[in-house]
Amino acid sequence: MRWRPSSTFREGLALVSHPIGVHRLWSRWQTEPMIGAVLMILLLVVVMPVGILMSGALAAALLGGILKKDADTTHDGSELLALSEIDPWADAAN
Repeated sequence: MRWRPSSTFREGLALVSHPIGVHRLWSRWQTEPMIGAVLMILLLVVVMPVGILMSGALAAALLGGILKKDADTTHDGSELLALSEIDPWADAAN
């Protein structure tokens, strides 16, 4: 069987100081899997926690608004309802 150059075999001055495929092709080969790993880490560390926290904040705001509206309509005319709407810091300035 005769030796044939592989698809990564290159002739020229760029690879004269290094054996074929040892240094220069190693760095190119190594970066392709690293890009996927960096993107997965970025997704798991940054994107997913922010998305979970923001969706939790949205759900809390919607649930709080719905429950307050329900309490306002259920206890209409109650003195406790009027008390919950008063600003406790309004008399502190006087």
